[in-house]
Amino acid sequence: YDDGIALLTQLDLERAAVLGPNTVEQALQNIHLYDGRIVLGIDWGGRGMSGKSLTKIAVCALAPNGIIDIMFGVQLPATSNSAKEAQVITYLWEVFKPMFIAHDNIGIGQRAEEMVVQCGIPLDKLLPMEYVGETQGLILKSRAINENNPRMVYNVDKTRGLLHLVEAYKQGHIRSFNFDKRFHAQELLLDLTHLRAETKVWVNSHKSETVLIQREPGQSDDFAHAVHHACNTLWTFFR
Repeated sequence: YDDGIALLTQLDLERAAVLGPNTVEQALQNIHLYDGRIVLGIDWGGRGMSGKSLTKIAVCALAPNGIIDIMFGVQLPATSNSAKEAQVITYLWEVFKPMFIAHDNIGIGQRAEEMVVQCGIPLDKLLPMEYVGETQGLILKSRAINENNPRMVYNVDKTRGLLHLVEAYKQGHIRSFNFDKRFHAQELLLDLTHLRAETKVWVNSHKSETVLIQREPGQSDDFAHAVHHACNTLWTFFR
């Protein structure tokens, strides 16, 4: 059976939304504070097939005190194609000068990555992420390179990673741009409230209880995963 609960509330988001309006200009005012510890996180959309899944991008930075700031967020229209998305990402790359771009590698991820590389972003700055089931050890692990997997890909323990992200939010270790209706800010941040934990109990099985993180039916969680990929990268490479 399932027992679903919301992991973050709107109040949690509002308490952390202290960085000013969700604009490039506002984000750049304090960019010097992060000493280059900046990552773009991307969750690719479904090209408008569902009308709900959109490509969303989170620009996140690690402050000297260990707090991660979601400096800027953007969602691209459902009508965007790979070329248009690559242009936006290239612009953000040039403006924010991040160390890495962490993106989900499932679905259109590989094709989108090719378009970004064609725009001049170095391949070794792109970190493809793939969610996996329960693992031990680090939440983010590189996959062994071999003939079948010639490209470096990172496996992400989805449940443990998202629970860690939620706890960091609740403990004040993550801040964001303001929670208001301008510039899609509120819409983007609300994606984080659409994460739901389900405790799955396996009947007549050797498995014990398992916690699964799912999306609230009918809602979007794309920006939550963009933030998740960026935060995991910052926690892994810069701490």
